[in-house]
Amino acid sequence: MTKLKQRTGFTLVELLVVIGILSLLIAITIPAIMKIQANAEWLMCKTRLRNIGLALHAYHNDYKHFPSGCSVSGGSDAMPYSSWCIRILPYIEKDNLFKAASQAYAKDQNFVHVPPHTVSYAVINHFLCPSIPNIDNYDPLRRGVTTYLGVEGVVQLKHDGVLFADSKISISNVLDGATHTIMVGERPPSPDGNFGWWYAGWGQDKTGTADMVLSVRETASHFSFATCNHGQHHFQPGRLDSQCSALHFWSVHPGQGANFLFVDGSVRFLKYDADKILPAIATRAGGEAVIIDD
Repeated sequence: MTKLKQRTGFTLVELLVVIGILSLLIAITIPAIMKIQANAEWLMCKTRLRNIGLALHAYHNDYKHFPSGCSVSGGSDAMPYSSWCIRILPYIEKDNLFKAASQAYAKDQNFVHVPPHTVSYAVINHFLCPSIPNIDNYDPLRRGVTTYLGVEGVVQLKHDGVLFADSKISISNVLDGATHTIMVGERPPSPDGNFGWWYAGWGQDKTGTADMVLSVRETASHFSFATCNHGQHHFQPGRLDSQCSALHFWSVHPGQGANFLFVDGSVRFLKYDADKILPAIATRAGGEAVIIDD
């Protein structure tokens, strides 16, 4: 009786075929997983920005106006150069951090002194878009950063937006309509760590601009931007390693654009080709008639 010999392994050809199939599956699967992850991060980014909108409106309900984009008052404010982010801490369940900030300012009004301003090192996820890689360790100066900046208007010193130095804008002041006016937008911090602190900051010209607020036609006036174009900077793609990218709104999201919070609390993703209408929707009372495609 003839016995059949049992096969115990793959031939080289079969092994190569299996490897080829696995490689193909990996090549198909990895981009799909990355796309799913990017979409999840984009949705989380929108959610965090929407929650910021809820906090800003809760502040407005209590004080009848939105917080100052940057509290300056010639440096005489009780919390000089503190950001609008500090003011909404109690509305994002961070009362302890607001109390710590208030106590630190009571001891020393210079926010760069640590101590007492140790809270400025806090990493607050509410102020961070999860799409930025290694954002928890982003700032080389170890200050807590934000990827969401208040919109101060078209240019920094015109103060025609909603959040700017010493602003106290109420919804009734937004004559262009809450659904047509942007209040907060995305922009990653500068790679040198000098611009993008959520806690406080001088920004350019000690107005907080490019730090926690930004205009949609920002110009370079700080020595940190000496090598940048000194004309107006536009809504366009940027780079995480580019200092000049800190002078305009942008994001790392796929889709060529960034999320913006409108005064009515809605969050919309605007593509970079919306740059042409950005000055119109950045002003609160410019009287412009615009159609926003998102």
